[in-house]
Amino acid sequence: MKLQILGVTRRKGRSDQGKGNDYDMARINSMAAVSSRNNEHNVFTAAGFRMIEIELEPESIDEFMHLKYPGEYDVVTDSRPSSQGLVTVVTGLAPKS
Repeated sequence: MKLQILGVTRRKGRSDQGKGNDYDMARINSMAAVSSRNNEHNVFTAAGFRMIEIELEPESIDEFMHLKYPGEYDVVTDSRPSSQGLVTVVTGLAPKS
């Protein structure tokens, strides 16, 4: 899957709330083109790009730290269960062919 990647982030620590559970979250900040669409029920007006946050496997972040941003990169994804159903998670960079 090719993505226009703007950058990556990782947050790791212990929650201040509740039981103080450990957390480790990583995200890819990507962009996607938007365009206007109309149908009989609604009108969506748009131009340019929108930002998309995609989950990144925290252990994979080192692969992304040396890249130049923004840039287009081919990534490997997997589906994982979550409280919202299945979510797409980037597991790393695709091997160069």
